[in-house]
Order: sequence, then C-alpha cells, then structure tokens
Amino acid sequence: MRFDLSHVEAAAEVMGRAFWEYPFPAAFLPDEAERAEFYPHFWRLAIDLAIRHGESYATPNFEAVVNWESPGNALSEEQWVQSPHFDECMSNGGERPYPAAHQMEEMQKHNATMDHWYLQSIGVDPNQKGKGLASLLIQPMLERADAEALRVYLDTNTEDNISMYEHFGFRVVERADLPGYDYWNASMLREPR
Repeated sequence: MRFDLSHVEAAAEVMGRAFWEYPFPAAFLPDEAERAEFYPHFWRLAIDLAIRHGESYATPNFEAVVNWESPGNALSEEQWVQSPHFDECMSNGGERPYPAAHQMEEMQKHNATMDHWYLQSIGVDPNQKGKGLASLLIQPMLERADAEALRVYLDTNTEDNISMYEHFGFRVVERADLPGYDYWNASMLREPR
C-alpha cells in the first residue's frame, strides 16, 4: 500500500529496526544508546522527504517499507532543511554522517545522470526476513520503470545487498570508500527491460 505523512512514525520504527546493524549508521554511531536516540529522528526525516518528493509503500502491517525518489526529484540541501524533521535530526547526531552522505549524493549525480527512479531505502523488520517482502515491494516499481523506459538507481554498503540487487537486474557501476569511515558505498544501476 502507498502510505502518506500520517504513517511516518510507523514507517520510521520499521526502518530503525531494519537498519540497526547496517554499516553506514553503525559506523558513525557505534554507541547503541546514541544510535537509539538518533534513529527515530533520522528515519522520520528520510521518510518525510520520500513521501513529499517521491513515493513510499509498505506491507499492510508495516512489516516492510520502501521509499522511492521520483525521476527529476533529486533532493537538494534546501529541501532537506525545509523538512519539519530536519532540526530534530541535526540536533541528535545528524551532523556526523554528512561527509559520507555528501559523497554518496555525488556518486548518484555522477552515475545516474539521466532521469531515473531512486530506491532511497528499503527495510524489512528483522523478525519478518525471508518471507519475500522486499521483492513484494521492489518488483512493482521495477515493472513501472520498465514501462516508463527509466533506469533505477540505488546505493548500498554490503556484499549481501549487492547480490540481492543483482538478482533484480542491477549492476555495480562504482564502488568507493567513504570519507572518515571504514566502509564503502556501491552505486548500482538497473537499465529498463
């Protein structure tokens, strides 16, 4: 189901659980108490922006959530700042990942110069993994992108995710270390079929 701003809190809770151990946030907030404080603010901000500048979908009971930025809607810093969740995110640790997030944004600009759908984030509640929920949420947009003859872009930080996305037809177009952290980012692109 497509959801709206009234569902931001439910979606943020799922994403917080899904990304708890993910390399990007765990690297800049290794202290679990700080991460627990930061996550609700960050995910409310990210989901708010996806809803306002793209499309967000969830399974009926919010076991899984996906956020897309629509073609031609690459978010500007001004749009981030205008979100009602920006200040609370920045005052709760949001300034820490900025250099790495900026490099990821630059990688997208460099590797996806054409109109494209951007798979901003997808998260499955850890208790619901292995049930095909990620496929259930990703596949309809890939079919839509194919019908619209548009590419789909995403970035990821784990080998497991690279393998999963390759199954959907994505390929790695660039891989780079991110400044200040001991991990990397992979830009992945899927051509329309």
